[in-house]
Amino acid sequence: MSKAIRLFSTALLLAACGSDGSSAQTQPQSATIYRCGPDGRELRGSPCPLDAKASAQTLQYDQPSSAQSAEARQRAAQEAKQANAMEQARLKQEAEQQRHAAPATGIHGHRGEASARAASAAAAQQPSKPKPPKKPKAPKLPKAPEPSN
Repeated sequence: MSKAIRLFSTALLLAACGSDGSSAQTQPQSATIYRCGPDGRELRGSPCPLDAKASAQTLQYDQPSSAQSAEARQRAAQEAKQANAMEQARLKQEAEQQRHAAPATGIHGHRGEASARAASAAAAQQPSKPKPPKKPKAPKLPKAPEPSN
């Protein structure tokens, strides 16, 4: 029973809104279409040049009113502005996050605390001065012959 009441109230609402013929309603239009080519897969607005037996069909469609077109253009412009504002906010937020995530840098030539720790850790891992290369050894002299008895 409640389903019938909902359908009836919906029908009344649609009748009340759409019966006055206001300019916001779509305007029904029609166009003649000819099917040409193999299996009628090519649609044309004029008769087929080679196929005399091609039949014409009338296509019914709704043409939006000028008020609907203007409203759609206004909505598209508003959504474009909103998208641009959202993109600018996102870019600003990403830049802020990147700035906070960046490693500490020095100010006026002074190292920051994190930079000082990193430098001291690197210095502890590497010797301060490399060792000089060893001097080459002198070549060995040949053995003297053993005296025979």
